[in-house]
Amino acid sequence: MFAPFNIKRDANGSIECASRVFYDDGDDSGRKSRKQTYEEAEGIRCAVDRDPADMLGLLLLSLPFAAVGIFQYTSGALTLALRHHGDELAHLKSERPNAEPAETPPA
Repeated sequence: MFAPFNIKRDANGSIECASRVFYDDGDDSGRKSRKQTYEEAEGIRCAVDRDPADMLGLLLLSLPFAAVGIFQYTSGALTLALRHHGDELAHLKSERPNAEPAETPPA
């Protein structure tokens, strides 16, 4: 949907098609100008070859994997941060073995 693509023809080469999202939809300078649809701007062969329903279906199938990846990254980053914090506290306690604990203010 976001990248331009080529359609191979038989012996005449290939047709270059713009992406479905970033295509030239017409000139905005004129008063009578109107925005073109993707099919009008790029042609019927480009519109048929890149059906957005297929790509949106693949996007929906990838969402659970993305959610699992985000969860794993977040939990791993949090675990590393807490481990680093615990190591810093242990290091500070080892530097001051006889230090008195800080007084907590009355509530």
